[in-house]
Amino acid sequence: MDEEGARGSLDLKTDRSHAQEGVSHVQAQPVKAVAGSQLNGSAHNGSNGILTNGQAPEDQPPTTNGISDSMAIATSSADPPPPLDQSWRKGEQNKSLGLLMSRVAQQCYYDLNKTLDEMSAVPVTAQPPQQPNGVVPHTGPDTSDASLKKKGMLMNYANDQRDRFIKTLVLSDWSRNGAEKARLIDVKVWLDKQRDAYARAEDAVARVKMNMQQARVPNPNIEGAMEVLATGKASWVPDLGYIPPKRLSAKQLLKTLRSMNVTLATRLNLYEELPYYFQDYSIADGRATFTVKDEFEVDLSVADEDTVTQFYFIDIRLSFTPATAVLDERIRGFLEGKVNYQLATNGLQGCYDFLHNFVLTHKVDTLQDQALELIRGKWFDCVKAEKLRRSFVVQYWASAPGPKSWFEIGISSGKQRAVGTRRPATPHISLRWFQKGVEVKDHKLDFDWQNLDVERCLVQVIEKHSLKVLDDLRTRIGALAPANTPFKTRTSDAKSGPARKLLSLSLPSLKQPIDVHVEPVTGQFVVTPPSTASVKIERRLNNDPSADPARWLAGLPCAVVQGRVLKQAELLAWTPTTNLVRQDNLATIFGQKLQHFSIFTPSRAWGEKWALAVTFGLDGEKWWVVELDEKRSDQLETVGRVITKARAVEMPQAAQEDASSVSRATLLRVERRAVGDVALSTLSAQLQRENVAYTMQKLFLPSTGEEAERHNPISSTALFISFSKLMKSIQKGKWTPWANEMLRLTHHGVVYGNCASGEGDHKVRHDLRLSLEPGKLKELHTYIAQSKERDLAINSTGGVALRFITPFGQPFIREIRQRLQRIERIDHYAAVLRQRRFPCTYLGLSRVRFTYSKTPELSVELVFRTDGDGRTTLKFHPHDSNPHRRVRIMLEQAFNATQTNAFKIFTFVLLLTLPALQTFERLEEKELVRRVIAVHPRTATWFSIAYHAPLPQCTFTLRTKTRVEGEKKSVKWVISEFRSSTAGQNLSDDLASAIKALCRDKAEHWEGMGTAIIADARGAAEALEKLDEIVRSFEGAPKQPPAGEIAQPTQLSEPPKDAPKGSASIKQEPKKAKPAPAAAKPIKQEPDVIMLD
Repeated sequence: MDEEGARGSLDLKTDRSHAQEGVSHVQAQPVKAVAGSQLNGSAHNGSNGILTNGQAPEDQPPTTNGISDSMAIATSSADPPPPLDQSWRKGEQNKSLGLLMSRVAQQCYYDLNKTLDEMSAVPVTAQPPQQPNGVVPHTGPDTSDASLKKKGMLMNYANDQRDRFIKTLVLSDWSRNGAEKARLIDVKVWLDKQRDAYARAEDAVARVKMNMQQARVPNPNIEGAMEVLATGKASWVPDLGYIPPKRLSAKQLLKTLRSMNVTLATRLNLYEELPYYFQDYSIADGRATFTVKDEFEVDLSVADEDTVTQFYFIDIRLSFTPATAVLDERIRGFLEGKVNYQLATNGLQGCYDFLHNFVLTHKVDTLQDQALELIRGKWFDCVKAEKLRRSFVVQYWASAPGPKSWFEIGISSGKQRAVGTRRPATPHISLRWFQKGVEVKDHKLDFDWQNLDVERCLVQVIEKHSLKVLDDLRTRIGALAPANTPFKTRTSDAKSGPARKLLSLSLPSLKQPIDVHVEPVTGQFVVTPPSTASVKIERRLNNDPSADPARWLAGLPCAVVQGRVLKQAELLAWTPTTNLVRQDNLATIFGQKLQHFSIFTPSRAWGEKWALAVTFGLDGEKWWVVELDEKRSDQLETVGRVITKARAVEMPQAAQEDASSVSRATLLRVERRAVGDVALSTLSAQLQRENVAYTMQKLFLPSTGEEAERHNPISSTALFISFSKLMKSIQKGKWTPWANEMLRLTHHGVVYGNCASGEGDHKVRHDLRLSLEPGKLKELHTYIAQSKERDLAINSTGGVALRFITPFGQPFIREIRQRLQRIERIDHYAAVLRQRRFPCTYLGLSRVRFTYSKTPELSVELVFRTDGDGRTTLKFHPHDSNPHRRVRIMLEQAFNATQTNAFKIFTFVLLLTLPALQTFERLEEKELVRRVIAVHPRTATWFSIAYHAPLPQCTFTLRTKTRVEGEKKSVKWVISEFRSSTAGQNLSDDLASAIKALCRDKAEHWEGMGTAIIADARGAAEALEKLDEIVRSFEGAPKQPPAGEIAQPTQLSEPPKDAPKGSASIKQEPKKAKPAPAAAKPIKQEPDVIMLD
C-alpha cells in the first residue's frame, strides 16, 4: 500500500508538471517561431538542451527567465489580449438609473399621500366655515396648534424628499462617467473570477486526493485471471457436487403459471380473509395484483400450494402523479423486506397497512416538496410552509396585515370515521382550513389526491376564501344603499387576470363597473379600473386592519364619478366656481342632503350669475342649473357669492338610458340643455334689434331613441322668423321670395373648440328649417339630395335644414342671410353646369366641384370662404397635370371681380382656353432640356409665345377678340404680332415669308387674315401647331442683319394655279433699307374675361 501511495503521489506530481508545461506551451505559442527563444530555460546549445536559470551561451544574447529580446519584440507585436467579460452588464441585478429615478418619484408620491393622511388625522379644535370646492376664507395669521403641526409635517416631508433627490442628483452626475466606471468593474470582475478559479482549482485537487483514498484496490490476481480466461475454471474453488436443474420448456412454464394462478384463486376465494381495500384484485402470470385506487398496485405470489404459507412480494407500482415509474433498487429491496415481514406476521392486512401508510407519507412529502418549490417562485414571501411530523402547514397571504390564514394537510388515524362500523380504522389524508385564525368546519374543499399539485390546492383555497370575502362585502354594501337605487352590486367570474371572482359596483354614470377582487398571491384588495380614489382606498384597506372595507367601498363609486366629472370638466375647460360662502340651506335649495357636490362655470360666456352644479350619491348624480348672487356684509362689502336658486336639468329618457358613462359627450349634453333657454332669449333680443318679426313657441318633440336625441333640438322652445323681412335688407331691385314666409330656428346646445378656454372657443349650434316654394331651386334639390353636405339638407318635399355653429352670445343674423343667399347662388351654378353638360361631383354651401373635360379627365373645385369677404378660391384637379394651373390666379381674380354671370363666363373661358393650354404643354414637352419655347400669360385669355435659340428668336401673341354678328356675339382667338424677340433685329426673310404664307392659308377651324390668324378654340390649337412646325423648320438658320442695313426681303406672291392649296411662291425684290423700328409701345391691358350677354 505504501508503494502504491508513493506511486500515486509521483503520478500526481507528474500530472501537475504536465499541466504546467501545457500552460507554458500555450503562453509561448505565439512566439515559438522566434529564433533563440527559451521556455523555462530551454535552449538548443545547453547541456541536454537545458539552460539553468535561463543563462545563454556566449554566442547567443542574454535572456531573462529564459526569454530573449527577440521574444519580447515578438510578444509586443502579437495580437491584443481578448476582451474582458462584460456579461455582468446584462444581469438582472443591474438596474437603470431611469428606473431608480422612477422609483424615487413614486416613493415621493407615496410619502406625500402618507403625509396628507397623517395631516388629516390631526384633530382640529376650531374650523372656519368651509365652502364647496374646498375654499376657505382668509382669517388672519395662523395661530392654531393643529395647523402649525400640519405645516411642520409638510416641511419635514419636503426636507426628506429634498435630501433624497439631492442624492439622486449626485448619482446622476456620477453616472455621466459610466463608461469608465463600467471598465473598472470589468477588471474587478475578471480579478474575482481569477481568484475564484484559483480557489476552485485548489479545492478540486484536494478533493481528488481525498477521493483517491477510497479508490485504492488490492493488487490484481494476474495468474488466477489468466487461468479463468484460458480454461474457464478456477482450480481453487471447491466442487460441491450440485446437480443443475433442468431448464423448463415453454409448455412447462405455461403449465406452472396456470397452476400458480389456480392456487392463488383457490386460496384467495376460499381460505383468505381479504382486507376491505384489497377487494379489487386480478390474477395473471402466477401473481395476484391488488389495486388500491389513487394509491398503489402490489403484485403478490405464493411459493407452495399449502394454504398456510405466506405470500411473497413481487412488485409495486404507485397509482398517483407525480411518482416514479420504476423504483430504485435500494428502495425496492427495503420495501420487499418490510412487505415480506408483514405478510409473514400479519398477512394481507399487515401488507395493506404498511403500504397504505407508506403511500400516504410519500404523498405528504411530495406535496411538501412542491410547496417549497412554490416559495422559491412567484409565491415568494407570500406563502410559508412548515412540516409537522407526518403533516405540513401552508400559510397563504403571509404579508397581509391582521390575523393569518392557512390550511393543514396531514395523515389522520381515521378512528373517528370508523366509530359505529365494523370496518377497522384506516388512516387517510386529512385537511383543515383556517381563515383569519378561525377554523372553517364545512369548507367543502375537493383536492385531487391522484394528481398531486399543491399549487392547484392553494389556488382552490384562495378562490373560496376570496369568494367568501366578496360575498360578505356585497351583503354589507347593499345594506348601506338606499331603496330603489340604481346602484348595483354583484359577484361574477373574471374574464381575465389571476383572480377568478370579483365584486362589481355599478352606477349608470360609470363607463364600466368598479371591479373589486382579492389578489390571489398577496391577498390584497385590487380595485379596477385604477383612479385616484381607488388607489387611496386600496392603500387604506391593505395597510390598515381596522378599516371597514364595506364603508370605504360604498363611497368609492361616488368618488370615482366625481373624479371623472372633475377630469372631464377640466378637459372641457370648465372653471370651478370659487368665492362661494358656506350655506346651511343647501338641503332646502337642492331638496336633498348633500355629501359630494361640485359647481362649475362652463365658459366665461355664462357670466357671474349662472353656474352648473352636480351632486353625487349612491342614487346617482344629478345636474342642476344654479343662480348665484352676491352676498354682502353689514358694511355692504361683497364677501362672496351664494346659491339662490337651483333648477334640475331635465334630460330626455333616451339620453338618461344612454348616459352609461361620465364622458365629454355627457357633460356637453348637460350643458346644451342648460344653455338652451338662455341662448334662445339672446337670439330673440338680436332679432328685435334688427327689426325682424319673430315669434317664440313651445315645441312637443319627444325623444324616443338615439336617433331622435341626435336630431331633436335641445330646447323645447323655437323661434319662428319672417323670411321676407330677414332677406329684404340685402336684396337689390325686384326680388321674389323662394321660400315660405316662416323660418323655424331651434337651439341644439354648445360645441367646444380645441383651443384654450375662452369665450370665443365656445360655439352654439342652431338649426334653421324652411320650406321651398313650389318650383323653386329645382337644380339645388337634385344635387343636394345626393351629396353629403353637413350644414345643408333637403328632403323630397322641399324642406330645407341649415346648421349654424356660432359663438355663444354673439349675433349671427348676418350669417343666416349669407347662407340663404348662397343657397340661391349655388342653385344658379347647378343650372349653368346642366346647360354646359358638365358633370357635377359635389355641390354644397362650402364648395362646388365639377368636371369640364372627360379626355383627359379635368375638374375644378370652387371653395367659398367663410371669413366674410365672400371670395372664392379655385382648385384645379389633377394638381400636377391640369393645363389651367398656368392661369389659376388670373381666373380666380377675374371670377371674384365679375359681378354678373361670373360663373357662366368662367365655364365658357374654361372651354375656350383648354385646347390652347393643352397645346402649350405639348409644345413645351418637345424641348424639356433646351427650353426653346416660353409661354407668358398676361391674362387668362391673352398669351405671349416666345422662341429662343437655337430656334429663330421670335414672338407672337394669342388673345381673344369679340366679334359681333348681328345680335349675337362670338369670341375668337387671334394670333398676331409676329416679330423678332432680339432687340433691333427683324425676322429672317424665309421665316417671315413662311409665316405670311400661313397667315394667307385657311382651314376648317381657323382662317388667315394676311397678318394674323383668327380661329375658334380648336382652330387655335391647330394654328399653334403649324406655327411651331414653321419655327422649328428654321432651326440653325443665319440671323437676319440688323434693321437699317440693305437686305433682300422676301415677299409672298400669289401661288401658281397648279400649286397646291396653301402654298406660296417667294420672289426676291430689292428694297430700300428702312429705319430701325421705334421702341415697342406698352401693351394695353384688357379685362381678364370678356363680358357676354
